[in-house]
Amino acid sequence: MPQTGRRKSTARNVTSKKCYNSYMNIFKHGIHLQRKSKSRILQRMRFCMTGGIGVSAGYLVLYTLTEYAHAWYILSSIIASAINCGIDFYLQKHWAFHNTDKRHLRRQLRLYVTMYAALAFINITALYVFVDHFHVYYIFAQIILTFVLSIVSYAATRMIFNQN
Repeated sequence: MPQTGRRKSTARNVTSKKCYNSYMNIFKHGIHLQRKSKSRILQRMRFCMTGGIGVSAGYLVLYTLTEYAHAWYILSSIIASAINCGIDFYLQKHWAFHNTDKRHLRRQLRLYVTMYAALAFINITALYVFVDHFHVYYIFAQIILTFVLSIVSYAATRMIFNQN
């Protein structure tokens, strides 16, 4: 019988085709994971940059009010936190998390302010303990608290702005 150019389907051909498809799926999935992890890293970097802008403004207010206006460091911290909250909400929503959804703006703002108020309460309480009980310089104590609370803030902020 003459050959027609078509190869007969054998068990070996089917198996190798399945293996090839499996490897291609793993490869495609790996690229997707790589893009996703790269995107997450960029998001964290943008979060840190926007947070740095807000924190810088907050530290400037904290230091200025405490050192030059002779305000109590706790009152200065409360005012600095309010300013930081407003700057961070806008920058993190629009730039760090690329959230342009206007339909859920009020809900996001309410959740963000609630989260920020809770973190500010923890921050101010811990600041008081560090400064008045452990006699740590208030700026140094604030720097430590900023790093610790930023981790919690990132996780909570990501949940607020990534919801649909």
